[in-house]
Amino acid sequence: MAANVAAKEYDRVARLLQGALDLLDGLPPAGPASASRERVNALVGAVSGTANPFAPPLELTHFDDRVEGRCMLSRLHEGSAGFAHGGVSALLLDEICAHVPEARATERVTTSARLRYRRPVPVEEPLLLVARGRKHASGITVEAFIATKTSPDVPLVTAEAELVYLRPEQIERLALSRREASGRP
Repeated sequence: MAANVAAKEYDRVARLLQGALDLLDGLPPAGPASASRERVNALVGAVSGTANPFAPPLELTHFDDRVEGRCMLSRLHEGSAGFAHGGVSALLLDEICAHVPEARATERVTTSARLRYRRPVPVEEPLLLVARGRKHASGITVEAFIATKTSPDVPLVTAEAELVYLRPEQIERLALSRREASGRP
């Protein structure tokens, strides 16, 4: 019964968010003072949006040589009973790979990611995520993993991702696309 109540509440929140988005779609662009992509993503982003009831509650800490994440997935993120859906693991690892110190100050995109599911990722248990990067001529290779906080040396899912730096003309095309999508000149 409690699971049904929770699902109904999430459905209600999703309808309210959709209503708010529909209202915003009808408004003209707010101009240069409007919310940035980063601010909007912080609110409703897929990974850590504070107003997104489906976003895993990932908290990141940056170190000189790595980035660490902590979260506890809920039954909302379940695939098999008691364990996270593999897509949620992929989402978390993709996000943490983009935050390694070597990548943070550059415009970059992930071109490939190879995941290895070693053991099921439990829900309702504290998780630890760690990512480290190595720069090379065209970008960054990142290795990352998910483990439980109680067994940090036992990887549940591992990833190796390739991130490439964008060239100036690619960055300008992305900026133009963003401006066109927002309705601003």
